[in-house]
Amino acid sequence: MVEMPKSWPVLPKNLTTFYQVWQNARVKNGGNIPRRQDLSLMDLRALTPMLTILKLDGPGKMHVRMSGTAMDAMFDQNLTGLNVADVSEPAAAKAMVSFHEALLAHPSAGWAKDLLVSERGKRISAEYLFLPLLDRDGNRVLCASLCDAETTGFGLPSGDMGTRINHKEFMGAKHLDIGFGVPDYSFSVPTVGASVS
Repeated sequence: MVEMPKSWPVLPKNLTTFYQVWQNARVKNGGNIPRRQDLSLMDLRALTPMLTILKLDGPGKMHVRMSGTAMDAMFDQNLTGLNVADVSEPAAAKAMVSFHEALLAHPSAGWAKDLLVSERGKRISAEYLFLPLLDRDGNRVLCASLCDAETTGFGLPSGDMGTRINHKEFMGAKHLDIGFGVPDYSFSVPTVGASVS
């Protein structure tokens, strides 16, 4: 079992497992950031419904490269191929892209937490772990993200209005050290005033 970095917050079990799979791929890659294809799908099998792969396409531009079925169900659409701005408020989308740009430029992990609010008003606490990946050409432009929500399996089939998310309340985020330090970076999301570093 991979030891969790002591400087990190205590993570839910699924996020810990996700980090361990990523770290095992990193060890097999000589300690370097792993390629997306290095992640063991067998080890990630139970986590893939809540897994998302994001790709930085250039300054300020990020899209969803792959989204798990539970993530698609939460937003009642296939997220794959969408720009981050298509699924977030403009200020939040800009902050999210900036956060990922810093994470990829100065390789680090990222952690975030928000409240997801369904159409029926159900509030679900969600935590995310973001980990950098290399694309097939060795460029550090991909980021794997896993969402862990307080209720398991709430990504039910489309049409269940009690589970579809129509609002997110940002609670906080920070970069986490994966052996290279963390970016000298901070900002806030104007719509909610929560600080990010």
